[in-house]
Amino acid sequence: MLILRRIVFCGFVFLYIILCPLVVLYAFGYIFKPQGEELVVKTGIIHLSTAPAGAAVYVNGKVTQNKTPAMLDKLTPGSYVVRLALEGYEVWSDTLPVKAGEATTLDKILLTPNKRGVESVLVGNFDNLVYLNGTRFLLVSAGAALRNYIVYECAEKKDTMLVSAADKYADCETLSVFTARESGALLFSVRSDEAKNFFLWFDLCQKKPVPSNITNLFPEEPRWVMWEASDQENIFTFQTNSINRLDLGAKALYPAFARNVRGLGVAGRLVYVMASDGTLSAMNYEKRDAGKLLDDKKLADSIFGPSGDFRVIPFSKGVILFISENGGLLANRLPYKFVEEGVGGIGFDFPRERILLWQVDKVGVLDFSTEVTGAVSFEQGPRLDWIFTDGKNIKEAFWVYGASHVLFQDGDEVYLLGLCQYGGSHLHHVVTVKKKTGIFYLEETGLMYYIDRLNGNLASIEIIPGRSGAPEEDEV
Repeated sequence: MLILRRIVFCGFVFLYIILCPLVVLYAFGYIFKPQGEELVVKTGIIHLSTAPAGAAVYVNGKVTQNKTPAMLDKLTPGSYVVRLALEGYEVWSDTLPVKAGEATTLDKILLTPNKRGVESVLVGNFDNLVYLNGTRFLLVSAGAALRNYIVYECAEKKDTMLVSAADKYADCETLSVFTARESGALLFSVRSDEAKNFFLWFDLCQKKPVPSNITNLFPEEPRWVMWEASDQENIFTFQTNSINRLDLGAKALYPAFARNVRGLGVAGRLVYVMASDGTLSAMNYEKRDAGKLLDDKKLADSIFGPSGDFRVIPFSKGVILFISENGGLLANRLPYKFVEEGVGGIGFDFPRERILLWQVDKVGVLDFSTEVTGAVSFEQGPRLDWIFTDGKNIKEAFWVYGASHVLFQDGDEVYLLGLCQYGGSHLHHVVTVKKKTGIFYLEETGLMYYIDRLNGNLASIEIIPGRSGAPEEDEV
């Protein structure tokens, strides 16, 4: 009996010696592999989150017990084919890497519905769409006359006529429309039947916008008009070689705010002025010098060249962008010149310090972020990645879902591109719009607005499932 007890005791001791370390290692993310060169391997995890949630998760062809949002742990290093399936949506699939002690995180997966929700918002044979970037407003029209313009407030789903049919400017023909990011105001340049040109200012944030005739503040047709959303009473216009300041509150014109210039930008109650020699300075609205940003004429000439005008766009953390007349994109970061010509427009991802840009045939992302290692930040240098290169006539692009996706219009077709840092990108066709019309995406509602190609109505289509009417606080 004593011998039996000793045998049992020794057995328990042996199991304790063998199993206890394995349990401890397992708790710390290690597993035992009886085959292979290493017997004990550090594991990794995959974290998945989808919109909508509740997708079944398959790993290497085998179904798991997980539903998104899901965390797949205790995975040995290697590649895993992950598939997500949800009724009513296309299957999402990608090959994802797992590294020892690290997490592979995809927390912004948009599942593509088999049929997207489409709604006719306004009935009418519209042929033009103008949006106010960074706001909830857009305008549609069925002709160039002001009386044809309808203002649509996307979040509240309200529409109003820009001017009444009896308004004295109702029959004026639209020549151009100027807007500013995050501003609910816009400036129309119009022409009457008597060939008289007018400049009309509208503030769409007012309950009943009325046109304000500020034509006397424009001694000549400006090339650019700029103002800040936080200060809509001060407007700056760029003419050949000069900048004017317009004070709407006082209805006063301050001509020649700056002379011999070739560039203009407005941000943070500062005016960024590029002189004719390419040097750059900032000044306040009272023309007091706020600092020289580039005072080296030789360097300025090597960057900007001896001629050509530039839009100056302060971005973030000292990063300043410059867009030339021919669509060249430059910045005050090496290598200074990123695109020689042809940039059609840009969009901002401020939290991640990234720029979305597009040309006729491609869409790119310019990344200005820094990489943090321990207590030291290393400048990795701006990086330009072309994420789509098969375009034919790209007209517009928007960041979507916290800048995890890009929505863009190529000709009359609209596509949604999912950006995946681990695997391949995911491209899906969204809708075909009316010829020669544009699109507008509002992150707040997750809806894209467009002109229906069949009936000319203003329509909305769901891009982010379940977002409409319920914005998330952490999105851009």
